[in-house]
Amino acid sequence: MFESDDEKSGSVVRHGYLLSESAWGQGLASELVRGFVDWCRTVEIEAILGGVERDDIASQRVLMKNGFISQPTADDHGDLVFELRL
Repeated sequence: MFESDDEKSGSVVRHGYLLSESAWGQGLASELVRGFVDWCRTVEIEAILGGVERDDIASQRVLMKNGFISQPTADDHGDLVFELRL
């Protein structure tokens, strides 16, 4: 699931995903995010944003493995914000 925001600098996409607990630890989230990042590169998306709960270390690792960098601010819900500039 994603939504795009128009910005002067280009297209920014915000993404999120939810996997069943039975799918955790199988590398599916990493594969999903990697595929989404690859697709974003083909359609000239400039940046991808993702929010992760502060205590969800596994999801933070998924984003970092795929090149996302934690931003110093949190979103409206207090989640950590990660960004990948393409």
